[in-house]
Amino acid sequence: GIDHDSILSLSQMDGSTSVQKKNDYAYTLAGAGLVSQKLMNYPTAFDFLKEALKLRLEVGYKIEITKAHNDLGTLFREQDNASLAVKYFREGGLEAAEINLHQELLKSAKNQYEIYKDWNQTDSALKFHEIYLIAIESLKEEETEHSLAQFKFQNNLNKIEQEFQKKALADSILRMDEGKMKEVQLQEEKTLRYSLFVIRIIIVLFLFFLYSRLRVI
Repeated sequence: GIDHDSILSLSQMDGSTSVQKKNDYAYTLAGAGLVSQKLMNYPTAFDFLKEALKLRLEVGYKIEITKAHNDLGTLFREQDNASLAVKYFREGGLEAAEINLHQELLKSAKNQYEIYKDWNQTDSALKFHEIYLIAIESLKEEETEHSLAQFKFQNNLNKIEQEFQKKALADSILRMDEGKMKEVQLQEEKTLRYSLFVIRIIIVLFLFFLYSRLRVI
C-alpha cells in the first residue's frame, strides 16, 4: 500500500530545495492522492492533494495549480461535499480562464453548473452552463488549430522529403553520366592505343620492305 507518512515527508522542504525538485515531489504527491481517491481512501487522498497544491503554489506553475484545484474539487464532489467542491472548482476555473486552459475550464464549469443546478440556483447554473459551452467551442478551435499545425508540419516534411528525393535522383543521374563519360573516355583511349599499335606495325613493315629493297639494289 501507499506509505502515507513517507510520501507526505516529501513536502517538508526548506528554502534551498530547487524548483524542479519541488515540482517533482508535487507530481508524486498528486499521483498518490489520485490513487488513494480511486481506493476511496478520501482522508489520505486529501492530505496528498493538499500538499501537492501547497508545493505547486510555491513553485508558481499556473497550469499545475489549476489542475490541483480541480483535482480537489473532484475529490470533494465524490464525497458529496458540494460546498468545498465549488470552492476549489471556482479557483480552478478562474485560473483556467486566465491562462486559456480550456480543458480545465470545461471541467470546472461543468461541475459548477451541475452543482448549482442541484441547488436550484438557476442564475448561477445558467452562467456556468454558458461558460461550459464556450469552453467546448474553444476546445474545438484549439483542436482544429492543432490539426492545422500538424498538417502544415507534415506538408513541410513532405516537401523536404521530395526535395531530398529530387536531389538524390539528380545525384544518381550525374553519377550515371559521369560513369558513361568515363566509359567513353576509356573506349577512346583503347581505340587510340590500338591505332598507334597498328601504325607502329605498318611503319615496321614499311621499314622492313625498304631495307629488303635496298639490299637487292
